[in-house]
Amino acid sequence: MSSSVLSAGHRYHTDEDVDRFFGVERPQPPPRTVVHCRVSRRAQQDDLRLLQPAIMERFCLGAGFAADEWLTQVGGRLAGPLSVGVGRMSGTDRQELL
Repeated sequence: MSSSVLSAGHRYHTDEDVDRFFGVERPQPPPRTVVHCRVSRRAQQDDLRLLQPAIMERFCLGAGFAADEWLTQVGGRLAGPLSVGVGRMSGTDRQELL
């Protein structure tokens, strides 16, 4: 069984490693599309309620995406992890995010 090594030298195995070793195939959940609209300040809440969702809806329709969930956020750090939807993004590959 393959293993990964932490910087401290400890080895670890992921659930996928163990499943592969024992020949277990788990069904993959269907992909989900989550649209996240965000503004920096409370003064921009009108944009968040009226403008951004309409623009994102047109984008999704044009790109062929069907949104499963819509998230909105006022404030927060753009450079750091987003406080809205972080739990939804756990286990999501970076390449799946737009």
